[in-house]
Amino acid sequence: FAQGIATIHASECTVFIEIGPAPVLTGMGSRILPEEGLRWLPSLRKGSDEWTTLLAALAACYTAGAAVDWAAFDR
Repeated sequence: FAQGIATIHASECTVFIEIGPAPVLTGMGSRILPEEGLRWLPSLRKGSDEWTTLLAALAACYTAGAAVDWAAFDR
């Protein structure tokens, strides 16, 4: 896992999104790469509204400079 995170980071990735039922790996990743400026985002969080969590991750990606296909999202 650590080698995979380091490889992804070496490609200048600064936003990591965990696709899964709980943000376990984002916590592990942030301990492996504790650098400032990296964003570790869950797509789901136990006890939180699914859409709220997903939209927060999308908003964080957008503010980090990711291109979002809003027409596709709206569908």
